[in-house]
Amino acid sequence: MQKFINKLESSLKDGSFVKLTLSKPNKSHVETYGRMSADIRNVYVKPIILRNEKMYSFTYRYERRDETKNYDATQTLEIITNLITEIFLNASLFTLTEDISMMVSKKGKVSIVTKSVKEQREQNVEHDKVKNRLINPENPWWFKLGLTTREGKVTADMQHKFKQICKYVEIVDGVMKNVKFDGKIRIADMGAGKGYLTFALYEYLTQKCKYDIAMEGVEIRPDLVVKINEIIKESDMKDFRFVESSIEAYACQQSTVNGQQTLSTMIVGAYRIRL
Repeated sequence: MQKFINKLESSLKDGSFVKLTLSKPNKSHVETYGRMSADIRNVYVKPIILRNEKMYSFTYRYERRDETKNYDATQTLEIITNLITEIFLNASLFTLTEDISMMVSKKGKVSIVTKSVKEQREQNVEHDKVKNRLINPENPWWFKLGLTTREGKVTADMQHKFKQICKYVEIVDGVMKNVKFDGKIRIADMGAGKGYLTFALYEYLTQKCKYDIAMEGVEIRPDLVVKINEIIKESDMKDFRFVESSIEAYACQQSTVNGQQTLSTMIVGAYRIRL
């Protein structure tokens, strides 16, 4: 294990550190370690530039949330040493010239494999890189739905659900790239529940695709219908409402404006992520 730690220390000193991954936590040791939750899965470390100084960003990945913390090189060496000594059985260090993998058996036997890097490798030191998201967490309805803070940051306990929502929209986006609609689109989302996917689809179609739509979320629970309709009203979302009905009883009729039919097509939400 000391060989791995020495390699880590050298990469931090000479600037060749690219990234590090810790995996396979020893659950019994996590509980006694006391500095992280028992549902920890991985830790990812990468260099960043923060306020013109080189730091190291730690992403602690739990079952349903991520936590990010930044440390200097001295702290990074100390923390990683503690984590591989106390918690994680597998560690992978990537430098500009080498890949070093360490595996610890349950009996404590340490195996280290080192491979030279043939291709030219670069460091990614970008901090808080902006992603081209199809869904914007800063939209006010996500806060009202309980997924984000007032500042538009996804809360720790809702990150898993927000990732599911983004994945759903990615799937829809892949389909919509090959489809064109004329006129107004009427959409009925059957069994809409808390409305996460319904709001996501509304946002995607109106803000990303710029379609003229009329959206209805069909939900049998009256308390949810009232609550979601209040959020829709407060968010000033046009042609959007929830209706109280079972899927079987719901009848989607053509909407009219000034006596003229405006319906181009209807999409029934068949894809459903369990939220």
